[in-house]
Amino acid sequence: MNRYSGYGGYDKRYVRVDRDIEKIVNEIKRAESYTKIKPDSIVTWGKTIAGKMRKVKAHQIRRIFSEIKRLHYDYISKKRKMSTAEIKERLIFLKPLLAYAENRENKISPFCAVLEASIDKISKEANENNFYRSFDRFVKLCEAVIAYHKEY
Repeated sequence: MNRYSGYGGYDKRYVRVDRDIEKIVNEIKRAESYTKIKPDSIVTWGKTIAGKMRKVKAHQIRRIFSEIKRLHYDYISKKRKMSTAEIKERLIFLKPLLAYAENRENKISPFCAVLEASIDKISKEANENNFYRSFDRFVKLCEAVIAYHKEY
């Protein structure tokens, strides 16, 4: 069975990600830290990602976003103060959720590619203060995608 055979005539793992998304992923990987990424870039990325997902229904994005917001709330909540290590662990376990969403609906792959690169970058933060700022910027990126997705 070749890489284009199977259900639908192709294997979803071999679908090429858009060049704009590749550029965003490479910028995230090249950044020294997620905190070094400018807020303007994050807003622009949100708009670009949302533009690539015009045919994706809002509930598919919201399912992923709600998990991220739950993590964010658990991290900043006074009642349930979680350690940085616990949040990093839960962030890494978001990757299977992203893979599942991507395999069910290939149109969400731009969002998943950027989130996976972001999770990799954030989970490598050593300093707790930098981790918090990076994680907050990550949440802001997700919020920007949700907001701009409504526009499209």
